[in-house]
Amino acid sequence: MTAPDLAEIATVIVTWNQGDRLLACLSALEAAGAAQERIWIVDNGSQPPIEARLRERFPRVLLLRMERNLGFAAGHNAGVKAALEAGARTLFLLNDDAFVEADALAALAEALAADPTLAAVSPKVYYDGSERIIQSVGVRVDVERAAVRMIGSGEVDRGQHDAPADRDALFGCAMLVRAAAWEQVGPLWEPFFNYAEEIDWCLRARELGWRLRYIPQAAVWHHTSSSLGAHSPLRQYLITRNMLYLRRRHTRGGWRARVGLARARLSNGRGIAPFLGLGQPPLGRRTGRGRLAGLFNNSQPPR
Repeated sequence: MTAPDLAEIATVIVTWNQGDRLLACLSALEAAGAAQERIWIVDNGSQPPIEARLRERFPRVLLLRMERNLGFAAGHNAGVKAALEAGARTLFLLNDDAFVEADALAALAEALAADPTLAAVSPKVYYDGSERIIQSVGVRVDVERAAVRMIGSGEVDRGQHDAPADRDALFGCAMLVRAAAWEQVGPLWEPFFNYAEEIDWCLRARELGWRLRYIPQAAVWHHTSSSLGAHSPLRQYLITRNMLYLRRRHTRGGWRARVGLARARLSNGRGIAPFLGLGQPPLGRRTGRGRLAGLFNNSQPPR
């Protein structure tokens, strides 16, 4: 298969109150060969709105303005829907705080085009501002233990991850997706709101027989957790809850029975105090409440 023209790749970026980083992200993306008129920016209710700044620097990008923050998953779904309606065959899902190296998009596109069994590919991701310290070269998932691990995270890059490899899941900060796979697998599951929605999508793709591959010839630099903060209580709540969501959605049998027993006990008020985090600092309270939300499938948008 012939690699797609880079100018034909549809890029979808969800942003929320990250104007400066978004502009830097777009500058790097344009240098990598992306066409402005094939970039969909989903503004998840930024205050102030980003349109004026965006139009000044990138007048041809396509902007979808949401009235409020719908979350990363819903924002991406809206952008992908618009891109597919415009005829996109290849989708680049990119964080607004991720900066692609000049040859990254071409390397990803070539790899995806070369193997029709691949649903998606992802690059080597470095921590932004570091001396090539790796954040992710793919994701290892143990659903039974609700464990998700970034492969290579924290390692100095000495070439130890320079071979392409299939992965359980890919890191969603930069992921090139085949449109045909997206249409078969379906959109991101929106109750996740933020965090782990791409892991869930990858697991669903693999359940349908698709493969996922890490491509080391492509590199991206990522500024970690810039929207919520690396140690925010809300981030802790979402990650805790969403790991339980993953487990509930992708396991069967005994674990589900144990969840039923736990829910029955908690519904009667037994053992609920530790989950409420009374007397604990904010991170502890959000961890406990995240567990409750995951057990009871509470997908209300967090406040």
